[in-house]
Amino acid sequence: MPSTLRSCIIAEEGYTFISLDASQIELRVLAILSQDPQMLEDLKTGDLHLATAIHMFGIEILQDEAIKEKRRYQAKQSNFAEVYGADEFKLSEMLECSVEEALEFIAERHRIYPVLYQWIEATKVKAKEDGFVVNMFGRIRPLPELSGGSWKMREKAERECVNSIVQGCLAPETRILKSDLVWVPAGSLKVGDKLVAFEEYASRFSGRKWQEATVLTTGVIKLPCYMLTFSDGTMVMASEEHPWLTMRGKHYQHWLQTKDLIVNRSRINEAIPVWEADNSWEGGYLASAFDSEGSICQYKGGRSQGITIQYSQSDLGIQLKIEELLAHFGFDYYRYPTEGIVSPTSGVWQTRIKGGYAENLRFLGQIRPIRLLKKFNMEDTSRRMFSKLSRSRLLVDKYYLGLRNVIALETDTQTYFAEGMPSHNSAVDIVKKMMLYLRDILDPKIRLVLQIHDEIVWECPDSLLGQALVLCGELVQAFPDYPVAIKCGKIYGELK
Repeated sequence: MPSTLRSCIIAEEGYTFISLDASQIELRVLAILSQDPQMLEDLKTGDLHLATAIHMFGIEILQDEAIKEKRRYQAKQSNFAEVYGADEFKLSEMLECSVEEALEFIAERHRIYPVLYQWIEATKVKAKEDGFVVNMFGRIRPLPELSGGSWKMREKAERECVNSIVQGCLAPETRILKSDLVWVPAGSLKVGDKLVAFEEYASRFSGRKWQEATVLTTGVIKLPCYMLTFSDGTMVMASEEHPWLTMRGKHYQHWLQTKDLIVNRSRINEAIPVWEADNSWEGGYLASAFDSEGSICQYKGGRSQGITIQYSQSDLGIQLKIEELLAHFGFDYYRYPTEGIVSPTSGVWQTRIKGGYAENLRFLGQIRPIRLLKKFNMEDTSRRMFSKLSRSRLLVDKYYLGLRNVIALETDTQTYFAEGMPSHNSAVDIVKKMMLYLRDILDPKIRLVLQIHDEIVWECPDSLLGQALVLCGELVQAFPDYPVAIKCGKIYGELK
């Protein structure tokens, strides 16, 4: 985040920001796993990227600030290229340089950190023998492509070896809602796919709002799993650490892992129904009618419902036929003017779909009027996700399945919808472990306001600041191998 933007984030009066920054966490994990002495030594300098740049380009880069920043950036991209499995072609894109220059950067890193690369090669050999890799938390990631398939698939699997160990779930058949309003199996998702999602944390006054998400990572891993059965008959297999947005009382929601859900007590909000695209004559008639005489309007802010879909017609007979078909598909609606009242001077009746944002999404996704779908844009609304129309599902059965293959899915919003229920990223890393640790020990009045990659920011009442800093110190002791910088202040850009 740019420093100018950081300076615009100011704590509420009577509160102070507390920042916990586990910097360069993936690279620290790599150094610890490989035990590369040079990398471990460079981490002690406090700036691994600058230390790498000095190794690569010489100490003289420190004489010019512009050159130093440029070389540090190049070293940083080269460092993270190892974590995320980028080859010379991807690195050349990242650095906006030629492939030959990218190869030189990679060769320099091999020279600087030889033990690291010996560990990487040994990891690939072992993964090929075993057919899988195991990360720090015991998670198994099958990689059968290492010993079969095309050379492209083998190279991709080799690049994923390290990433799977350093980075941290749902059954592959679990349906996830994409931004084109089609429900697809989680196992079919690819990096870059767009999903319907929502804000990870509710704001104080407006709650959670709908958002569009991008899939960052996805892959098959083997984890301890449960089968969950809900009051409406929905059954979902999920890993024991998969987070669900559960209801506490009528209005309060909080994230709870599968293993902590309680039968006949835990409720998960059904924010959106699940549908299949309808290809019947009735569905085609409705789609054609709304494409010719229908309209869609999306609103930002205010108290509007965020989206309005309506059908306008001067012939009341046709209007009644449209309403009959809407009722056939279970859509509630209202007409203006109502039957028996003379139409307005325009001579046009209007039928609008009721049920809030979720039902309007169901109409677009199930009936699929082409013209209206093209006009729909997830980013054109700031509507609250939950309303008085939202329903919840009660967990009625839960049983342990043992180890099962599931899909580890990560999005840039941290959220998505699984079988109509609000769901959360399931990739587990050190930072998320820290967040869970703090959630359990901090006073509820201390609220999480921001997470940017490997930094967590909390907003703490001034009266609890001393207590919070002591508990954050306990957190640092709980993760001794991963230095965490604790800073606080009233302005995010000026934390000390």
